[in-house]
Amino acid sequence: MELRLDGYGDAKVLNNAEYLVHFQRSLIAKAGMRIVWGPNIHSYKEPGLPDAGLTAFTLIAESHCVLHGWPERDGYFEFTLSSCKTFDVNKIEDYVQMALGMRSSVRREVDPERGGPHVLAMPPL
Repeated sequence: MELRLDGYGDAKVLNNAEYLVHFQRSLIAKAGMRIVWGPNIHSYKEPGLPDAGLTAFTLIAESHCVLHGWPERDGYFEFTLSSCKTFDVNKIEDYVQMALGMRSSVRREVDPERGGPHVLAMPPL
């Protein structure tokens, strides 16, 4: 199952690497999952482009959690929690909303057992 949120949050929070480490650790614990590696924070700034931000990635035993934040775009972010284990999407969305100061968002929930996207078969080599 996978929860994706695209939204707008607090730009200061999205630009705070230490806070994003705490955010991912807390979120993964709330989901009842186990960290294998991370959280890893990557700061980026593309020469010649106004956008800069942080990406937080955590590998979990059940899959992964990632947050891309663009503070300079009015606090825009993309969040994904992907897992082979079911979790309470409303609880996780509420936590993301509170922790990131989310003002608005679009939610996408994918559950292959409930008609999620089909996996395309690879042609033989």
